[in-house]
Amino acid sequence: MPDPVPMPEEPPIRRIRRRFIVLYLFVALVSVMLTMLPLVVHQVALSWLEDHGVTEARVDNIDINILVGAFVIEGLQAGDGLKIDRLGLAVDWWPLSKNHIHVVDLNITGSTIHLQQNDQGGWQLGDIKLPATAEESAAGSSEVTDPWYAVVDKLTLEDVTVKVNGKAFVLNLPVKNLELHLSAPDGGVQLLAQSLQTGSTNFSGYGYKVGLQSLDFSGDLSFSAAAGDITESLKVENTSLAIKGVGLADEQGAQLLSLADFNLSGLAVRQMKEVAINSLALQRAIVEAALTGAGRLSLGSMQAGGLEATLREDRTPSAIRLADLSLKRFDVEQQQGSTAADHITLGSLHATGLATKLGAASAPESIRLALIELRELAVRQQKGAEPLGTIGMISLKQFGMQGSDRGTFDSLKLQQVSLPSSGNRSLGSIGTVTASKAEFDEENGYRLQLLEVDQLKLDLLKRNNGKMAVLDELESKPAAARPEPAKKSVKAKSAKGDPVVIVERLQVNAGSYIRFRDESVRPAMDTSITVSRFTFAPLDLSGKRSGRLDVRTRVGKAGRLNLGGRINPSERSFMTDLTVSLKSFDMPRLTGYLEGDFGKTIDTGQLSLDSRIGIKKSVIDAKNTLMIRKLTLGDSDKKGEKAEEIGMPINMALDMLRDDRGDIELDVPITGDLNDPNINISDAINQALASALSAGALTMATMFLQPYGAIMMAADLAGDALSSSSKPKLTPVQFAPMATSLNAEMGGYVGKIGELLNSKPLRLQICGFATSAEGAQIAEKRKAMSAEAIEAWLLEMAEARSDFVMNALLQKGIDSERLFNCRAQIDKREKGAGPRVDLLLD
Repeated sequence: MPDPVPMPEEPPIRRIRRRFIVLYLFVALVSVMLTMLPLVVHQVALSWLEDHGVTEARVDNIDINILVGAFVIEGLQAGDGLKIDRLGLAVDWWPLSKNHIHVVDLNITGSTIHLQQNDQGGWQLGDIKLPATAEESAAGSSEVTDPWYAVVDKLTLEDVTVKVNGKAFVLNLPVKNLELHLSAPDGGVQLLAQSLQTGSTNFSGYGYKVGLQSLDFSGDLSFSAAAGDITESLKVENTSLAIKGVGLADEQGAQLLSLADFNLSGLAVRQMKEVAINSLALQRAIVEAALTGAGRLSLGSMQAGGLEATLREDRTPSAIRLADLSLKRFDVEQQQGSTAADHITLGSLHATGLATKLGAASAPESIRLALIELRELAVRQQKGAEPLGTIGMISLKQFGMQGSDRGTFDSLKLQQVSLPSSGNRSLGSIGTVTASKAEFDEENGYRLQLLEVDQLKLDLLKRNNGKMAVLDELESKPAAARPEPAKKSVKAKSAKGDPVVIVERLQVNAGSYIRFRDESVRPAMDTSITVSRFTFAPLDLSGKRSGRLDVRTRVGKAGRLNLGGRINPSERSFMTDLTVSLKSFDMPRLTGYLEGDFGKTIDTGQLSLDSRIGIKKSVIDAKNTLMIRKLTLGDSDKKGEKAEEIGMPINMALDMLRDDRGDIELDVPITGDLNDPNINISDAINQALASALSAGALTMATMFLQPYGAIMMAADLAGDALSSSSKPKLTPVQFAPMATSLNAEMGGYVGKIGELLNSKPLRLQICGFATSAEGAQIAEKRKAMSAEAIEAWLLEMAEARSDFVMNALLQKGIDSERLFNCRAQIDKREKGAGPRVDLLLD
């Protein structure tokens, strides 16, 4: 059989061409598949959307680059609930082999995403209806698969509006820009950069409505994914947050809270052990009473800087430090009637150097504050009313607390203090109040080294109704009903008393004054007391020490009031041992206090007083010596009830007390129990003054008339022929029966009366008396004389007796204008009557 003919060998070029054709066909096929892939995906996507309830589905363009893992979808619309202008996705294919989905970049631009919750509680995206997820049973498959993980390196949202309609709430969130960027691990540490900007956002639900105009957030976060506890490696840096136009309202739309601006910058968190904020600022914050339940709060602005906190392992703070804090235009408006002061305003607050250490349950263990200043503090009964009081500035320096029972401060100063006012009337003002070197502890109470008051200007007015202006007009309003505080047991109260206050030195600086006007008396009393010196040291309310008082003041135009001595001001051990010296006080100012009791006005006069006031065990024992110079009284239409107690006209009593210069020195002791609710110091003084006048006048007259006679008051003349007269009566000049001239003894007595009248500007009524006994003697001797003739004889004899006494006084140099004869009278009493001349002072 012949050998087969060998086939000719294929040329190399043909083999190459065939391989190229195969490669070309493969590339062409792949190209066709890649070209068709977007169309297929487009069709599958539309079909899937239609299958899930979307009636109007549209996708303008899908671009896929398999080689680089890039996907772009443009113009996606699934009804009204889902619209995406552009969605870009970049994926790294290689980690898929390890069940990792690594999204390098995901960005969505110009989108509306609407999430809704149906009646069954399920959620759907726009018009896309997703079936309820069936519970997958693990028993149906024994195959164990590895879990899948997803990581997104970068997420970007621009102009994306998220709308959520839940059964209990509604949210509208327009995201202008959101960017999350997670860096690749570098040394085991990953950095997450984040930023968020939103537009006008609204939320309503759970009984509230919340809105904000914009939010701007940015920051860097780093952590170690390999750490056992990621929070231990967590660091937050360069974080800032700005929020504008925050509003909170109830379901009916009533405003509860508003905030114009909130800015936070420089937030840093280090391993959840330290937190720091560079600055924090608020603008125009308002909290309504409906939210607080007590009142309305408003704040113009707040700025805080240098805030640092150290955290424990349980994330609770162990220490807080604040470098600087400023508040402006703080306003508290409480519910009307809840307190006596319903409206409080504060112009500004500034604090520096705050450091706090916290113990268990975040209770402060120590507090340190370098400085806090409050300016333009005002308290009002209600908004728009006159302020109850204002303080220009309150300054507290170097304040410190250890626990809750020990503290100190270097100084507390109040400046430009306006005291309470009502209408157009104010109690006055204080320039400065300074408390220096204070200490407090629960055992020893409060202790101040110095309490200094400067430029005190106090204006007190007592109105004609007896009430004090401003003070009585600012009585507390009826407070809103509140639960009564729990009553403390007697045992608990006795175990621990109120803290004691001790001021080592109280000082009121020179130039301070008190003005007092009393319109409850007529004419009104108007005077002032100006301080030259005022010290009290120590002021110890514990009662262990009494303090020494040293006061030098000017009273009125030229008066001087000085006080000195010791006082124990404690309630339990109250006592005084004071000397009081008042010099050259203008007495006409006192007319209103004396006129009602004594029925006289004070036209001129000057008062000086030296007093020793002792109070012990609530009993006052005051020894007062009055010196009255150039006193003249005027008439008044008032009765003068206490004048009757003097027993003689007040002018007469005063005239008897005057020395040769016209001055009066008078002792007026005052005693009484201060616990007696019926005691009235003014009444006690006037009662003592009346007694002193009466006793002084009697003593003076007795000295002149001794050893012959004395002065008798109307109350001592019961049964006397002239007892109906209210005028005082001297011892009568006695005559022998049937005589019209005096013996030597009675002549000497008339001489003493002349001396009294020469020394005192008194007037004298001279009343001659005969007696019925003398008439009987005449009738016995002259039996033929008629009764009428006997009576005429007796009257002539009585008149002759009064003439004899008057002539004797005229011979002593007494002006006849001061001597007055009475109508002659017959004393018909059987007992106690004697021939005489009665002498009545006038």
